[in-house]
Amino acid sequence: MSRIHPARCIGPDPSGRRQMSASDVVIVVVVTVLACVLAAFGMPPSAILGVLGGAGLVAVGVLIALRADSGLGRLLVRVVQASSPA
Repeated sequence: MSRIHPARCIGPDPSGRRQMSASDVVIVVVVTVLACVLAAFGMPPSAILGVLGGAGLVAVGVLIALRADSGLGRLLVRVVQASSPA
């Protein structure tokens, strides 16, 4: 007689919780430290949010360009390679 085993869930965690990876933790720590350093140098909170928002937009743009299948990612890599000293 065969035994019936309960099915295991292969999809996302049904509880909705997700543990942060090490890279996520590093990003959160770097952003927090950057905000604290900018505040220590006397920048107003609106300027700190502007700097962090701009950095976030640049990061998202770079990730989209590098992950895209278009030539934009390859162009960005060529520009970075051309601008770096040999």
